[in-house]
Amino acid sequence: MKQNYTRLSYQSEIDIITLNAEKIIEFNVIFNQEDLFQISSDLELESIKKASMYGKISKLENDKWALTASIGATILQRSVLTLKPVTTRIDEKITRQLIKGPDLTIQKNELELNDDDFIEQKLRLGNIFFECLAL
Repeated sequence: MKQNYTRLSYQSEIDIITLNAEKIIEFNVIFNQEDLFQISSDLELESIKKASMYGKISKLENDKWALTASIGATILQRSVLTLKPVTTRIDEKITRQLIKGPDLTIQKNELELNDDDFIEQKLRLGNIFFECLAL
């Protein structure tokens, strides 16, 4: 059975039960003005426009999934050199492996970066968008 999530909000959560029940979940995250203001404030940006995130989550095995997505945003931020506003367009393709359970790798090596995201009960695609934009 395929469930098509054509429109999810930035705050939407996908439960692990749904992830395990579906082979593929296609999604398109919709951002409202309040979401964009919050992201802008949290990242200390002047503004963010044309934010988008769409893709799919494919089940690899029980409690393990692959997320492939495209994210985009036009951001206005202050230059660290001149303090003048600079506009930047970000368009990136991301790939993540989602794994059920706590992230125990942080305890092993805090400096190690990887493409694994650990989820305990619910997945928030907005968190993945925020992290990718921040990086």
